[in-house]
Amino acid sequence: MNKITRQFINLILEEDEKEDKPESEHEKRQRKAKEREEASSGNIPVYKVQTDNSLARGRPITDSGLANMKYRSNGEPADAKAMLDELGISKPSGSDALSSLASLMDQASKGDMKALIQGADVVKSESGILGVKLKLSALWKQDDKGGKRSFGFIRAIIAAANKAGYLSSVKTTTMKNLRVEEASGENAFVIYSNKKAKSWGA
Repeated sequence: MNKITRQFINLILEEDEKEDKPESEHEKRQRKAKEREEASSGNIPVYKVQTDNSLARGRPITDSGLANMKYRSNGEPADAKAMLDELGISKPSGSDALSSLASLMDQASKGDMKALIQGADVVKSESGILGVKLKLSALWKQDDKGGKRSFGFIRAIIAAANKAGYLSSVKTTTMKNLRVEEASGENAFVIYSNKKAKSWGA
């Protein structure tokens, strides 16, 4: 057997060994999680809309009520939980991060925040980004801050739920890149995770 033939056979044998190598537990968990996500996303409705992040830009508004919510939502876990209790929000149900977020906002729509929040659904963009459509009443943009107060309330609820440990299924990187953006032309926000702003309709 000449040298080139021997090298070729060795390469083939190495490839066979690689193919036969069993999955590690970590690889198996990753594969199954990806399969579950792909399977579940097939039933999720597409929400075709452009988003606007104007509410997140500029100087924060001056509002005593919102300032108190922000303080409590970013304080001690007990303070965050107490704030959510006052709003009628308990630990959300849901087997994954998005379902938990949608459940959280659905609870808010049945409590003191029902004048603002009308419900939430898990949706996906045309490009496959998963998120939550937060349906709002037409009053949300009629506050004296051009909708920034409503936006701040929503952000404070999410921050409080995270601080209270209610969103433990949400990865740290997901929470860090979490965006709450206005659905252009609709009374709705889109909550999704992406490093880049206005990625939903891109």
